[in-house]
Amino acid sequence: SYGSYGELVDKGKASGPAIQGHVCEPYAGFDLHVKDVDREKVWEQDFDRLVAAGHLPDLSIIRLPNDHTFGARKGEFSPLSYAADNDLALGRLIEHLSKSPVWKESVVMVVEDDAQNGPDHVDAHRSTAYLMGPYVRRHAVVHTAYTTSGMLRTLELILGLPPMSQYDAAAVPLWACFTPKPNLAPYT
Repeated sequence: SYGSYGELVDKGKASGPAIQGHVCEPYAGFDLHVKDVDREKVWEQDFDRLVAAGHLPDLSIIRLPNDHTFGARKGEFSPLSYAADNDLALGRLIEHLSKSPVWKESVVMVVEDDAQNGPDHVDAHRSTAYLMGPYVRRHAVVHTAYTTSGMLRTLELILGLPPMSQYDAAAVPLWACFTPKPNLAPYT
């Protein structure tokens, strides 16, 4: 796991017996003064090490938090700089993964951690999601209304895991986003 959720990771150090040995220790937690492109470099090194050792986990959760900003606070990067840093880091991560030996069996699911309650023309609580992988329909915009529980249900089905609650058990999987024929071409 890369990044921090709640008290699981404190300043890059794992806490609690269940998470020990399952977190990339050098990966920076939620600190907007750390660039996402620097986090991505740490991820690449850890990913390559795990692939070489044959110890890549079936699921990795990677947090690139610089989609958040300090707004227009004096002395901080601008919101556009944060967004560009976040986008570049994600692009580099996908490109690196797509050129790896595990790409043929990978899927990346990207979702914002919250919709920021930013109003749009449909609903102030919705958010976009992005999927990448050889079995993901490329250049497709899927307009089906999915939920975060639907993303979780999709992951559970891919990994052969049972639902964790009634919410993900009843959620609609993101099947419209996938294709049965893989496109193994790497992303650039």
